[in-house]
Amino acid sequence: MNPPVLFNIQSLEQQLHDHWVAHLPPEASVLVRCALKDSHLMVLAEHPINLKPDLGETFQALKEITLALAPKSIAELRIYLRLIGQKQPYAHHTFRNPQPLGVGALPPELAGMSRPEEEPEDEADRPSDLIELNRIPDPENTSNSKWGWHWLVGANGGLSLLGNHLHSLKQPKFSWNPRLAAYILPAFVVSALVMWVLKSPCTGGSCEPVATANRLNASATRTIGSAQYPQHLLSAKQELDTAVQELKTVPFWSKYAADASSMRRSYEKEAEYLSLVLQAMDMGWQAAENGKNPPLEIAGWEEIQSTWTKATAILRAIPSEAAIYPFAQQKLQEYRGNLMGINRRLDMEAAAAKHMQDAQSLARVAAARAGATGSVSGWEEVQLQWQQALNMLALIPAQSIVAREAIQLRQDYRTQLTAATERKIQEELAADSFQEAVSWAQEAEAAALQQQWKRAQDAWREAINYAKKVPTSTFYYPKAQSDIKTYSKSLAEAQAELKIALKLQAAENSLKKICSGSPKVCAYTLSKDAINVWLTPDYVRKVRRTAIVASSNGNQKALSEVDNHVQILRQALETISNNAGIPLVLYDPFGAPIGRHSPS
Repeated sequence: MNPPVLFNIQSLEQQLHDHWVAHLPPEASVLVRCALKDSHLMVLAEHPINLKPDLGETFQALKEITLALAPKSIAELRIYLRLIGQKQPYAHHTFRNPQPLGVGALPPELAGMSRPEEEPEDEADRPSDLIELNRIPDPENTSNSKWGWHWLVGANGGLSLLGNHLHSLKQPKFSWNPRLAAYILPAFVVSALVMWVLKSPCTGGSCEPVATANRLNASATRTIGSAQYPQHLLSAKQELDTAVQELKTVPFWSKYAADASSMRRSYEKEAEYLSLVLQAMDMGWQAAENGKNPPLEIAGWEEIQSTWTKATAILRAIPSEAAIYPFAQQKLQEYRGNLMGINRRLDMEAAAAKHMQDAQSLARVAAARAGATGSVSGWEEVQLQWQQALNMLALIPAQSIVAREAIQLRQDYRTQLTAATERKIQEELAADSFQEAVSWAQEAEAAALQQQWKRAQDAWREAINYAKKVPTSTFYYPKAQSDIKTYSKSLAEAQAELKIALKLQAAENSLKKICSGSPKVCAYTLSKDAINVWLTPDYVRKVRRTAIVASSNGNQKALSEVDNHVQILRQALETISNNAGIPLVLYDPFGAPIGRHSPS
């Protein structure tokens, strides 16, 4: 059996009730009861039939505040929702072994410790939780309840400990004298009014509600400053709400009334901002929960994307003067990163669906041609299209929703490709070699269009090798010999372009290194025909200023260093021009050429 858990169950009931009521219409009348048995905490929340709370939001809200106040040793939390006047709940949720984040022991001011004693179960037809909860007395009979106070509010609801106490006092007996009352009653009323005014808060020199509100606001600000979890923000909001209630007790005739009104408006705004951030965090939690088990359909990812977008929009609306603003900005950056991740996931799913469509389209064409062709070229096309369909399937990420279907199709497409290949085995080696040469040539041309000269060079070499394998006695031999000359010329061009590209890359790296600094030394443009370098105004001013100061001070060493620096820059630019084999022109900040260099 778990060890007994002791804590202030009355405070828990009040906090749960206040937190729930804060999210309901003003006229809503609700009832919260709690019971504790064998380290199992049970919460029964009742509401009228005309109130239809959102189940997910209600369970989450009650769970968060309960975990924030209940001890960590609670083994299990069970929450029930029931209509007022009904015997059975219509919904329940169980949280096993909850671990509140960042929540410690109850504050010392909650000193009233209460623990329900175990009672025999005599209602076998109901769950034990409800038996325990139903034993809690109604609000009209709570004087000796071992369960602690529970709180009911609404249009006609309300409990008052003071009212219960006054009700229990015995009234003194006296005889009524009308003549004496005519003299005493007015004086008594005036005296009572004076005493009531003098006893009102903030009538004298100090104002305890304002001081208390200041302390609560300071505490809430500290909590916000170190907050990491929603429970911290809930705690800060409760302190601000309490501060607002304290300020409402300041009477209008008090000299503190104006300050109290201003403070109340400020605290209410801060509490509203906290509510918005909590709402955004709840959306973020929901979005994260919904995305925990990928892959999902695109519609599922779009719903998650919409939730993250709404959460970020709420956080963006928090003004910079709000105390919660730094925390909101931190969460905003985090949520934006999550939104970007979802956007990438949607892009991936869209691309995967497109690859699947393309692969299936290629497969349909290949199957149609396989039934109609009999030539070598026809079977070549059939084989190529099955291969392309497989290539498209290979582009589908394993994390996508269509990945499983792609695996199944890949097996079928490979079988079709094998059949086409076996049908093509009877064709001549010359035709095979010639087609390989053509394929490599196409690959090389595609790489050249993309200026991928290394890839183009390697592809041209492969094309030449396959063309040379065509036997001299075949139909394709004359065409292969002609193609070898074309491929060789294209190979030479690709090699020349690759050489130029490597030199340009080296020159780009060198210029970037030389021109960097503080101030920036120069700007440049680079092409295979010319290198243009412009000295920046800041750099020229710095060099001139250094030279002028050194000259006026007669500092020959400094003058020599300036001259050496300029010479080193000139030599470096000349070296870049020589290595790249490209002429270089140097301009001053106004665009006038001040130096030229042709590679040696």
